[in-house]
Amino acid sequence: MNKDFTVRVNISDGSSVTAFNARQGEVHFGSGGGKSFSPVELLLAAVGGCSALDFTKVLAQRGHPLEVLDLEISAKRAKDARLESIEVRYLLPAGIDVDDADLEVARRLTSEVLCTVSRTLVHSSRVDHLIVTTPNLWGASGVEREPAEAGGSSRDAGVTALSPAEEKGETVGDD
Repeated sequence: MNKDFTVRVNISDGSSVTAFNARQGEVHFGSGGGKSFSPVELLLAAVGGCSALDFTKVLAQRGHPLEVLDLEISAKRAKDARLESIEVRYLLPAGIDVDDADLEVARRLTSEVLCTVSRTLVHSSRVDHLIVTTPNLWGASGVEREPAEAGGSSRDAGVTALSPAEEKGETVGDD
């Protein structure tokens, strides 16, 4: 299945974020304060959700439908602004009647073939950050601006270069 994905994200009050999809779904998150999910926690939830859907689908196709399955996803933060490793644990219900070979097939297919989210992280997709001027908030796609010279910004050529700490990713962001 060849499918492209687009979501729109809006931030208000400096820390309240809402993401919208084309099917009019929305999810709310923020900087991780209170009960809100942080962006990193949502990333882990996406890995877990994708893995759970694929894992249970493979098991069902092999004659082992599961009514319930919990996963626990954890990550280690690297010294710079990224995650060093992510671990997905399938918490199987007690007394499950599935042989080890079928569980291993489901795990391998999920991690190596099926789960788009975790495979994207493993294979490090390029992420481009573009500045776009739109006629209004929900209007047409707008116009992409040309990237600025090194040390500047396409929005304001007077912006200074990143500090050495920022270049190393040592500043703390809301994630």
